[in-house]
Amino acid sequence: MGDSLSVYMQVYRNPRATFEALRSFRSFYRREPITVVSDGGEDFSEICNAVGARFIHSKTTTTTQRMTLPGVYEYLARIYAHCQAVDSKWVVLFEDDVRTVRTVRDFPLTDCAGPRFNIYHQNLTKVLVEKFGSMPFGYGMCGGSVFNRQVFIDCYEANRSLEPYVSLDERVSSWSDLPLTLLFQINGRSYSVWSEVSEIFHPTHPIIRDAAFDHAYKYWYDKPFTVELLLAGEQ
Repeated sequence: MGDSLSVYMQVYRNPRATFEALRSFRSFYRREPITVVSDGGEDFSEICNAVGARFIHSKTTTTTQRMTLPGVYEYLARIYAHCQAVDSKWVVLFEDDVRTVRTVRDFPLTDCAGPRFNIYHQNLTKVLVEKFGSMPFGYGMCGGSVFNRQVFIDCYEANRSLEPYVSLDERVSSWSDLPLTLLFQINGRSYSVWSEVSEIFHPTHPIIRDAAFDHAYKYWYDKPFTVELLLAGEQ
């Protein structure tokens, strides 16, 4: 298995951006498994067929911001299903604003990792420190982040109850990157900043580093998409 990787991607609209994100990944990783879930949004089956990705069209919309707790659990369940369907060591989270710049050189020493270290609300941090000690606690599992597939499975099956933490930080039930990171940490697992994801075009706090993946790259948003683009990719 080595440091093999797969991709999980949740989408809604923006077919051109989705296609370009997947095409950039396939420029460097030709056969690695990809799962794309339409979050109650458009039909991306043609795009997924063109790039060799598994496509699932869900009627449920969870969003990745302004979520509810049931939406968070649905989001985690979809990732769990992907993890059960593949055998990669690592899973990279894709969004339609992620681009692949090169292959990965370094995987994290922690169980999950993302581009930056965001701070939980003080009450949540206090509870985590009391339970697990002085491990650094923060979150950042947005597009371009990575996690150990088997560790995610173990955490999901052991303890995925997030209800006790919603009152400590309301973002637990609203932002996807926070509860995903928290799932690892309530099971005693670790998060860190990953050197292989940048956010060069982040509108307020850019992160410029030599990285395999770049998040918050929205150049392709609202650009036209036609089937001819898929045919061109086959030539």
